[in-house]
Amino acid sequence: MDSLAGGTNAIILLLTILALTAAAIMAFVAWRKGRIGAARAIVVGATMLGLAYAGGVVVASAASTERVLPAGETKWFCGFYLDCHLGMSIERTETAVSIPGPSGELKASGLFHIVTLKLHNNARNPEVDMTLYEPIARAVDAAGREYPRSSAAEMALAKNPGRAQPLPIVTKVTHEPALATIVFDIPSDAESPRLEVRQGWILDRAIARGLIADENSIFHRKTLLSLDGSGR
Repeated sequence: MDSLAGGTNAIILLLTILALTAAAIMAFVAWRKGRIGAARAIVVGATMLGLAYAGGVVVASAASTERVLPAGETKWFCGFYLDCHLGMSIERTETAVSIPGPSGELKASGLFHIVTLKLHNNARNPEVDMTLYEPIARAVDAAGREYPRSSAAEMALAKNPGRAQPLPIVTKVTHEPALATIVFDIPSDAESPRLEVRQGWILDRAIARGLIADENSIFHRKTLLSLDGSGR
């Protein structure tokens, strides 16, 4: 099922929507002409098609498994695009109890995880730039606890020379890999912290919820990036 991601699933969704729309029009025309039996048959067929598609989404999600990619391995974002040309990997992860800033040291309540990300674009056309819209990034530990980005730590870190800037809301990614930084304040006793990143653009998320075998479809397991160098 995962082979559907990145284009085929979007085409299947589009064809299904077109078929259901055509069926609705045909059923309405048949009803207006008094062909009640034909209208009813069209509605039944359209209902079965819709249920079959919904079943495909649920089955693909139920069959999916969570993946944790080790540092250096790239996660590709597909969404409803026809190709998966936008990727992200972890260049390195550092930990610190405090971060120096212009107003003094910023201390972590647990341990700062400073993550340097590398953004990739492997589109065949070298003139095509990819765009990462409103990424939602959070750290997740083995117990399922979630930790948001520390904007204060990212702002303090950005003041230090030689540091990649924080991951912005909208990022244009050329064929030259770009670096960005995100920071999490994670309790020191958290086990196996991992990074979950998904595009936050509402249209992207809404469409992806209904795609078969897409990571962002309903109930589908996630692909995470390891923050401790491990993967499975």
